[in-house]
Amino acid sequence: MNRQKPLVGLSLVLMFVLAIISYQGSRRIRVDKFLRVGIKNQKSGHFNLAKKNFIKALKLNPNSATAYFNLGTIYLSEKNSKMAKKELDKAVSLNGGKAQYYAYQAYLYFNQMDKREEAVKKMEKAIRLDPKNYQYELAIAYFYKKLGRWEKSKAAFRRVLKLEPNFNNARDELAAIYNKLGETKKAALIIKEKERYADKGKDGIDLSGNGVK
Repeated sequence: MNRQKPLVGLSLVLMFVLAIISYQGSRRIRVDKFLRVGIKNQKSGHFNLAKKNFIKALKLNPNSATAYFNLGTIYLSEKNSKMAKKELDKAVSLNGGKAQYYAYQAYLYFNQMDKREEAVKKMEKAIRLDPKNYQYELAIAYFYKKLGRWEKSKAAFRRVLKLEPNFNNARDELAAIYNKLGETKKAALIIKEKERYADKGKDGIDLSGNGVK
């Protein structure tokens, strides 16, 4: 009889642990469902529905960087800079290894909050985390251009072309900078390069608020 009591107690503990695991698994499934539906809503332009689903996901998992990030991108597209900053900053605090999070912060800081030096640092961080992403190099090339940092802008556009040789829009921008600086021969060479490449219609960082996991 005495031997059976510990076994009964162990069985109860095991049942309790299994119940917790099952509950947590079910909770994760529900969170993932809200995130998937929210991203689908976001991509189709139903931003209010998307917000509701991301908020539902956060009620179940307050540490979902994905939910905070996608909420931030919606507010960014709506030009609600205060809320965009709050959500994007939270996403970064939960997952500081995501280059994309820093890139969106950079766009927000540069274009909607007039924090241009901070924006440059954020984009530099995104590039360090994902050095092969031409979109981040393109974004920082435009940042430098708007700040009048011509040498840094030229170098960034050059890196864009190294990553995406077919991107002739970057050649146009590079040639324009050379012309502005009086380096007309270099500008002409850059324009001539365009003949060797077919422009694939590459554009800049996607900030349409279409949601990304």
